[in-house]
Amino acid sequence: MSINNLINKFLKSEDLSQSSIPVYENVLLVFSGYFIENQCSLEYIDVKDIFRSLDYYIEERRIRYENTARFFISAVKEFLIYCSREEEIKNESLMALFGYGDNEGGFEDKVDKKINSLISNRIIKREQTGEEINSEEFKKLIKICNNIIDSFKIEDLNAKINNGKYVKYISALGLKIIAYTGIKVGLLLELRINNISEFESTLRIKNIKKNKDFTIKIPEKLCNQLVKYRDSIRYKLIKMKDKEYIGDYLFINFNCIPLKEQDKNIPFNRLLYEIIGKNKKMDSSTARISKRVIIDMISSGMSIKIIEDLTGYGDVVLGYCKEKVDEIKKEQKDPNKYIDKYLEKRNDENNYYIIFR
Repeated sequence: MSINNLINKFLKSEDLSQSSIPVYENVLLVFSGYFIENQCSLEYIDVKDIFRSLDYYIEERRIRYENTARFFISAVKEFLIYCSREEEIKNESLMALFGYGDNEGGFEDKVDKKINSLISNRIIKREQTGEEINSEEFKKLIKICNNIIDSFKIEDLNAKINNGKYVKYISALGLKIIAYTGIKVGLLLELRINNISEFESTLRIKNIKKNKDFTIKIPEKLCNQLVKYRDSIRYKLIKMKDKEYIGDYLFINFNCIPLKEQDKNIPFNRLLYEIIGKNKKMDSSTARISKRVIIDMISSGMSIKIIEDLTGYGDVVLGYCKEKVDEIKKEQKDPNKYIDKYLEKRNDENNYYIIFR
């Protein structure tokens, strides 16, 4: 069976989710090109061939970032394992190497050395914030955040000193805002109580550094959750702590201190790690959520300049996201062929592309 037929079977297998198919397809098309050009054999291909195909991929697609390079290797590895397991195309030496994992001298150890060499030679750059979450992780994130938010009650504020439930509650609210706007945590913590409009289901976001002001449509459910926090939970907490005036920042901790003055990224990253970060090598930075949103925004045709001003992210993150969007669209006769499938639109909650300036 030809390499392209095997790739098509792999893409239709249960190993992949629908949302990941277009990205895997574009990566494996490049691997197939290298494979055919160099007359490789699946029975005898080795780690050197995988790394040479990575070099071919980087040059062919003008790849700039570490995470994209690592995904290529991961996709090729999954495909080769599939061929061995499902198609009985045996390559015992390569499968044995995969089995050593990240042990010294194992496959992942060799991958790290290859990637570090590419970075040292300035062929690709390191991207510290991690790969974007995928569509399944997005759905899981929203579902769990909703469960945390909807189960929180006024009575839960009765803790004497600290309140882990409250911290998790406001962290869930913050992660949902990031998931529907893509903004950095710094901009999230600058939100004021009057930035929420329950009548229009909008959120006003101000980027002070850029001197830009946006009003962005958010899902009605999220808007209602934020209004409840502002007018009920937050108000009651301030009364319980007997605070006369604490300013108008939306997010405050259990002692009524604005989060921007104390905790910053920590509670949001902690909850993100709890929900989708376990057993992952990537860190749990909230930028992983923002990247998911920014990739979707670019794919939908939104201006890079608007995205930059709205989210607060700069060239590194935006460059990475544009690279991923370009990868989705490569070698397709219709550039929009897979966009709707890949984005898996947010059902009734997908309104965040409506931006007013």
